[in-house]
Amino acid sequence: MSMKTEAKSFHWDVALALVVVAAAMLFLPPLRKILLWPALGLAGVLAILLGLAAIRHKFKFPRRTTYTFTPPITAPDLSGATEIIRKSLADKINNLDWLPFEQLVTGLYTAMGYAVKRSGGPNADGGIDLVLLKNKLKTVAHCKHWKAAEVDEKELKEFLGLVMREKVESGIFVTAREFSFGARRFAAMNDLLLVGVKDLVRMLDQANYQKNPMLLAALDQSRKFCPRCEKDMVLRNAESGPSPGSRIWGCSSYPRCNYTVNA
Repeated sequence: MSMKTEAKSFHWDVALALVVVAAAMLFLPPLRKILLWPALGLAGVLAILLGLAAIRHKFKFPRRTTYTFTPPITAPDLSGATEIIRKSLADKINNLDWLPFEQLVTGLYTAMGYAVKRSGGPNADGGIDLVLLKNKLKTVAHCKHWKAAEVDEKELKEFLGLVMREKVESGIFVTAREFSFGARRFAAMNDLLLVGVKDLVRMLDQANYQKNPMLLAALDQSRKFCPRCEKDMVLRNAESGPSPGSRIWGCSSYPRCNYTVNA
């Protein structure tokens, strides 16, 4: 039943009730005093309803229409394919060794218009790795190819101390992983910029990395580098130590550099 039909039915109900009350007052004189106020009330309601109907008719208020909405047929959603590409990029970033990771960050900020100068070099773990210059503002960055699940607040406290010592405008902590809640809270309270693997993927996309030789070279780098002297690392069998015969990565400049790490 439409709203218009329901309104008409209500009008008739009120009118019929008023007629019944009026008839009772006419044929039952003892009830006239009792029924007087109900009769006046019903008459008032009927007058209001008729007045509203007259106003609606005069101004021709639009009738409420019920629409049946059928969603249009859209093109296939490509978000799944995009997510696969992002996951592939994240995996590539996670698999980079520390030096290609630093080169990737250098390429990204160079593409963003920064003049990037390397600061750390070998044996600079925990220090300033890059100095970024843009519009006469100096920013320092620490590139942490973090192998744990998350970077925690302790790492950021150490980095903040370096930023304050350098007396620069801001500091950027870049990691191939993500940050804990405590780390993000600490960074927000101390004006530190955090860049995790998801941010790096987004920055690569914005930098149009497919056409950037520097970024492609860093992403495709599969070599491992010695963190002491930056020479190539090679796989070989351990000759001594707790697990003789096990596979290890050793510096190619051995015996000048004897740095090793388990494979």
